[in-house]
Amino acid sequence: MNLKTLPYAAVCCLTLLVVFAACGSDGKPVTTAPTEPESPTQPAPPTPEPPPDTPFSDLEQRIVAGINAQRMLGGTCGGDAFDPTTPVAWNNDLAEAARVHMEDNLANDLSADPHTGSNGSSVGDRVTAASPATAWLVVGENLAYNRGSPRNDIPEIWAKGWHESPVHCRNQLNPVFNRVGVSVGVRNALFVGVVVFGQKAGS
Repeated sequence: MNLKTLPYAAVCCLTLLVVFAACGSDGKPVTTAPTEPESPTQPAPPTPEPPPDTPFSDLEQRIVAGINAQRMLGGTCGGDAFDPTTPVAWNNDLAEAARVHMEDNLANDLSADPHTGSNGSSVGDRVTAASPATAWLVVGENLAYNRGSPRNDIPEIWAKGWHESPVHCRNQLNPVFNRVGVSVGVRNALFVGVVVFGQKAGS
C-alpha cells in the first residue's frame, strides 16, 4: 500500500541552537481518519534492522541511543508530559528518506523551509519514495545543523537542543513512533543531521 493512500501525520518548526528544525504547526501529530480502521497506537518495539555502514555510522547510532535514553526516562515537552516508553528501532527505509533529505540540505540552501525538499517534497513524500510498498500511519522529522563543533561532540549537542525544544522533544518522546532512521553528512564544515520517525500500518 502506498503512503499517499493512507493519511499520515508529519511532526516537523524552526528554532536555533546550532540550528534545529522539526517538522508541524503546533508541534503535535495531527492524525486524520485513516482509510482503514487502524490508527496510530502505542506499538510494541519491532526488531531493529542492521544499519548501513556510512561515514557517520557512529554518530547516527549515538543519536538513536540518545533518543532511546530519553524515551526510557520520559519527560515534559513544553506543556505536554510523556511517560517512559519503548525504544525506537532502526529502520533502513526511514534512514534512506533521511539520507535523501540530508544530502539535499547539503547541496541546496533549504534554510527558509528546512523540511521541504528542493523538489517540493515533504517528509511523507520522501518516506513513500524510500518504501513505496509500505503503508506508514505516522511519520515525523527532526533536523539539525552544526558548524564549528568537534565531530564527536555533535550527537550530544543535537540531543540537548532537540530535548530542550518542545517540538523536537515531542517527536523524540512520542509513543506512537516505534521506528527511526538517521542520516548525518558534512560539506564545507557544515554538518547536517536528519532523523525520521515512523510507525508502520499493522505494527
